[in-house]
Amino acid sequence: MSRTPADEGGGPRALPPVRGHAALAHHIAAGLVADEFDLSYFQDKPLDHGCFSPLSMLWPHEPDWPGAIVPLQVGVLEFPIPSARRALRLQQHCLGHALPLAYLAHLNHQLAGIDTLPGTYPFTLARSVKGYRLNKFLHRLTDPAWRVKFRAAQEALFDEAQLTADERTLVRDLDWRGMIHYGVSFFMLEKLGAVVGVSNLHIYAAMRGQTLAEFQQTRNAPGALYSVAGTDAAPAQQSWMNAPVTR
Repeated sequence: MSRTPADEGGGPRALPPVRGHAALAHHIAAGLVADEFDLSYFQDKPLDHGCFSPLSMLWPHEPDWPGAIVPLQVGVLEFPIPSARRALRLQQHCLGHALPLAYLAHLNHQLAGIDTLPGTYPFTLARSVKGYRLNKFLHRLTDPAWRVKFRAAQEALFDEAQLTADERTLVRDLDWRGMIHYGVSFFMLEKLGAVVGVSNLHIYAAMRGQTLAEFQQTRNAPGALYSVAGTDAAPAQQSWMNAPVTR
């Protein structure tokens, strides 16, 4: 994947896109989190002058850059800002770890033994990358105009978002379990449920292959339903108890 220069007000700079290195970025990110650095990740954000200005002085770039990079952004505009000692620790952690087995075990300790639990699909960084396009599509259901398009012309919206055939099928069929397996965050399933008119419990029941009534019999508070839907809720939510459960 490559990153293009951002438009920062006067149009993008006349510089070629710079290549990234996804595998190394995943390794660095997992290692930093394991070492208790708090990170956020971006997947389709263009890079600004903070990257391209120094890079254009360090590397030749006509017609292309000679290598790949892993962008790492440190916020220094709002106080309290990271100390110099913290920045040094960040550098040491980025440069000091190769691939020794002991470090790999430390890096992956939260997932140790996960492969022994059938039907477990942890939301890892790799899985989030796989499901990113579909997660982004579903998150946009928080936009009222996107919801209107979704309800009126779903297929056209699939085209606009460039969803794959598999991703379109998952949404059309309301295949809640399939979406989780694919890499969709449950918080995005909530948003889809709110738009199509089902509660969280409808989704849980469908994942277990049960009707809502069957699922409620397994709960200590069988009558409690929950949804993130608000004033723009689908009409079907007015009769949740009688709504059909898909899959």
